[in-house]
Amino acid sequence: MEPGAGDSKPLASFEVDGCDMVALVESGRYAEIANLLSRHGDGVALGDGKAPQCLVQALCRICEACTQCREEAERLRRADGEVQQRERDLGRELLGLLALLADNTQSLEPVSGPPPRAPRGVLQRLSSALGMTDLGTPPVGGAGTPGTASPPPEFTICCLGPFQFYRGAQDLNSWSNGKGKSLLKYLLAHRVYPTPKEVLMDVFWLDAPPQSARNSLNAAVYSLRHNLVDAGVSCPLVLYEDDCYLINAELTLWLDSEAFAEQVAAAQACEQRGDPAGAVCAYRAAESLYQGEFHADERYEDWVAPQREALRVDYQRLLDYLCQHYFEGADYDACIAVARKGLDVDDCDEGLHRQLMCSYSRQGLHHLAHRQYHLCVSALERELDIDPCGETVELFERIRGQQEV
Repeated sequence: MEPGAGDSKPLASFEVDGCDMVALVESGRYAEIANLLSRHGDGVALGDGKAPQCLVQALCRICEACTQCREEAERLRRADGEVQQRERDLGRELLGLLALLADNTQSLEPVSGPPPRAPRGVLQRLSSALGMTDLGTPPVGGAGTPGTASPPPEFTICCLGPFQFYRGAQDLNSWSNGKGKSLLKYLLAHRVYPTPKEVLMDVFWLDAPPQSARNSLNAAVYSLRHNLVDAGVSCPLVLYEDDCYLINAELTLWLDSEAFAEQVAAAQACEQRGDPAGAVCAYRAAESLYQGEFHADERYEDWVAPQREALRVDYQRLLDYLCQHYFEGADYDACIAVARKGLDVDDCDEGLHRQLMCSYSRQGLHHLAHRQYHLCVSALERELDIDPCGETVELFERIRGQQEV
């Protein structure tokens, strides 16, 4: 009986262009195998003859499938690492909070009267860990402890990514886009001060005659208020006072963009006073809030651009900080996950490309480090028509030479 593939003897060695294919398979370098085979379009030399072209093509397809399997396994391994890292971070935070409680609590025995409030330091630490501006403002739909926590905000507004608008648990996103909704977004983004109507006319109807711009503004305000009433919002959200429009200050609002900025400011304050653990905690909270660029669904409104860019720069900076933190702590999986988020925002950031290359190399995944370098080269050429800087090229050469990085 003819022996089957499963009965064949192990292949000791097989070379193509001087490269040991068996060694490449055992090290998982499938892309290199496919590259070597693809050079021989008319077949690979085999003894006195050549392997048929169809066999070479089949081998290349198997190499591609193996590469996909390896990358999927790597993705799952990274995901598992991220979850484990999150558990470790929360565990450390829990221990730190318990220590704070131990320092500030005389006794854990029940006492008469209302329960004592936790020390402010504990509340701040908890707020950072949970990504909340203040524990007095629980998440939408959450219930605080009666008598000890403030009620949830009346309105929750998400501006990082597509605009989302809620009153309590009620979804108010059903009304269509238009100048009325854009007007609401602008007033929310500038709610610290009243906005003169002339400013709104210039922002949204700059090229229109004054009377036409005024009529358009009145129509947009009417549409906005009409849509809010139709959505069940009976309280006045937008007010008009002294020729200015403003958000009703008596209503409690939570905006993710404001919470993000507060967490970034808290992290920067921790950096200045030499508290890296506090900075990481606040930066992680800010990272969780950033679900996309500021008002991602407003592509053609000029007023969005300055704040969008400022928030994007803050986001990039916090990712750089977290990357460096994880890399220095040898948590390469977390470093890789954060660096990839940064490249989703700016794939020409050579620093993040180098961070990924170093992390892959230290994990022994040299083929992924090589690929990351070529992704960097492609992005720079495509977007900026430039070559990588000397530092990036030098790092690639060290990795290719199997040197420590």
